[in-house]
Amino acid sequence: MTDFNQNNDSTSLKSFFESKTLTELGVYGRTLTVSVNYEACQFEKTGMLDFARKIPLLKEQTPFRSPTLDMDIDLSCVVLDESHQVLDKVWYGNVRSADENIRYIGSLTGADNFEETLMPQELITIKLNELPSTVQRLIFVISSHHKHPLCQTKRGITKISDDGSIIHAYELATISAGEHGVVAWILERDGDDFRLSAPQKTLGRSFNTDALADELDKLANGF
Repeated sequence: MTDFNQNNDSTSLKSFFESKTLTELGVYGRTLTVSVNYEACQFEKTGMLDFARKIPLLKEQTPFRSPTLDMDIDLSCVVLDESHQVLDKVWYGNVRSADENIRYIGSLTGADNFEETLMPQELITIKLNELPSTVQRLIFVISSHHKHPLCQTKRGITKISDDGSIIHAYELATISAGEHGVVAWILERDGDDFRLSAPQKTLGRSFNTDALADELDKLANGF
């Protein structure tokens, strides 16, 4: 069984967060938020996207005209039971858990202006005290929809907060070079408490963001 709290690439961890219970962290709020903030940035199109925009019948069409592609970061949550089975997934394709205690809000690109930088571009809220007892672990994944390296995100930062007060945060620049998917946070039951860790476990370059729901299901095999 893979331990997602162990990161074998020490160069990716420029910040360190020791696993602690919410009580040890002095967190007593009932609603936690996991968020990602980043500014708009573009990358040159490569591969089939670059080839398609050069085809005469397509190159004047709006989706193909631009030589660049906006970075689009996604935040997701996988809900596991004590047997490590997936109970639910919350992501841009399913914005609420079945019991509505976990909710997602997101955008397609980074912040374009000062006002937008004041709010997260990706956000998941969790009502901890209303989660059913069958929920044992929450895995939060950050991924780049177009497989752009997360470490190249412009002013990218992820935070976990308690009623607006930041518990912990780290820059996406600390993620291993070239990686486009990472397990950013884990919340798991610890008796009557929850334990928080920030493993920064990269998911490998084979992580398929075009089939995100399927990839999220696979994470259960790592626990």
